[in-house]
Formats: sequence, C-alpha cells, structure tokens
Amino acid sequence: MTTGKIGGLTGIVIAAAALQWGWSGLLLLGLAGLAGYASERWLWPQRQALWRWLRAGKQRLKKED
Repeated sequence: MTTGKIGGLTGIVIAAAALQWGWSGLLLLGLAGLAGYASERWLWPQRQALWRWLRAGKQRLKKED
C-alpha cells in the first residue's frame, strides 16, 4: 500500500474507534497498534529462534510426564 492509502485507512479506523467506543476505544486501538508494531519489529524476524525455544519447552514437558 502507498503511504497515502495507509494514512487514510488509519484515519478512518481511528475515527470509527472514537465514534464507536470513545476514549477507551482509542486507547485500545493504540495498545493493539503497539502490540502489532512490536511483533512485526522484534518477534517476526526472530520467529525461527522463537519456534525452536517453544518446541524445546514442549519436549522438556513431555519428558517430565
């Protein structure tokens, strides 16, 4: 998407959240945006290491049973 389309879409979502849910909706929208940014910025590039870590924990739990 181009920057103008992303900005327009973001503005529509913010306006809809403000009209529908008020300030708490805007806060929730901001927190969801931060979570999405963090996952895309830090978790997605490290996804292979994250999957290895999760699988190792699963194998460790199975051994203790």
